Amino acid sequence: MEVFAPMVVGLVSALVPMLFFGTFLIIGVGGVVMALTHQQSRMRTLREHWKKVGDRRGLVFRKKTWKEWPSLRGPVGKHEVLVDMFQTGGKHKTTWTRVRVRPPVALPAGAIVGREGVEATLAKMVGGQDIEVGIPKLDYRLRLRGRTPEDLRSWMAQPAAMELAHAVDTAHDGVREGWVTLVVKESLTIGLDELIDRTVLLADDLTAARVQPWAALRDLPGLELVEQGQLYRISGQLDGVPIEVLGDPRRGRTRITAQLPPGLPPDLHLEKGSCELGDPILDRMVTATGAPLAVLQDLVAQDGVREDLLAVVHGNPGSTVDAQRIVVDVRSFSDAALVEKVWDAVRLANSLRERLARGQASQGNRRPGGVTAKP
Repeated sequence: MEVFAPMVVGLVSALVPMLFFGTFLIIGVGGVVMALTHQQSRMRTLREHWKKVGDRRGLVFRKKTWKEWPSLRGPVGKHEVLVDMFQTGGKHKTTWTRVRVRPPVALPAGAIVGREGVEATLAKMVGGQDIEVGIPKLDYRLRLRGRTPEDLRSWMAQPAAMELAHAVDTAHDGVREGWVTLVVKESLTIGLDELIDRTVLLADDLTAARVQPWAALRDLPGLELVEQGQLYRISGQLDGVPIEVLGDPRRGRTRITAQLPPGLPPDLHLEKGSCELGDPILDRMVTATGAPLAVLQDLVAQDGVREDLLAVVHGNPGSTVDAQRIVVDVRSFSDAALVEKVWDAVRLANSLRERLARGQASQGNRRPGGVTAKP
């Protein structure tokens, strides 16, 4: 017995670590199995909830695969809606739920609108873009970037932008790559309907703000709005002047064209710049060519015409006047002053028409030899 005692002790000493290791192995494997089971149960609950939401809203449900998370996609009203999930982080990952809504009208090109924060502040310190609207409360809360600053600024200057600021206070993103986007830091098994409704409502408000100037213009008597794909076209007559307004939300530009009556110098060209008409105001603000100096002075350096001309060509760089038409170049699709700019073109057209009529009447009153007839 004494011979076997050391062997038993040695065997027990060898088995104890193995037993401990086996116990921990079983516990570890059991923990992994339980975690996987919990994850599968949670994902099954999430999948069932998302599918119910999709079936109720008419959205197509795609279940999770090894390559991507579950998603919902389809139309809600006039919007295209995409709901999905993603993860960020390294070892300790964070799961996010994201709702993206693409409005039926194009948003300003390259627009990225999100809340101000540490990352945005650091980005601006190294030269990152930050377009300011001029509304302190809004500029403090939102950071704006885009390829068409004037269009983005005029769009965000409307009340709907404050709704966006409120939304990104409690959710992330805002506007990115043509989508209105809200992101929350959790995988939603409840509350998904609410997040979708909230994002769609925000997209509705921002879309209405995008086309609001066009709705106001459409309401003017004698004008008709026609949507040609992504282009907006309004045409008709205002105060006897044939008018066409063409807007491209993708480029963030609007062009107003007002037809002029015959009788102007055929090579007439007026635009922003400088000239030598002998008028202290026009000489610094307008380029006038295409006719003798006396003709140009008689045509544009007159009360009424002068003010209307400056409102068009000086107030809108790139705008021109020739013998046939006035072309107003508006560097925005959502310009709140669009209606007033159309009326500026109409007023200038009528001022030039009246000036031509007075000139023709004056010529008719002249006798041969340059003597003016008595009235």
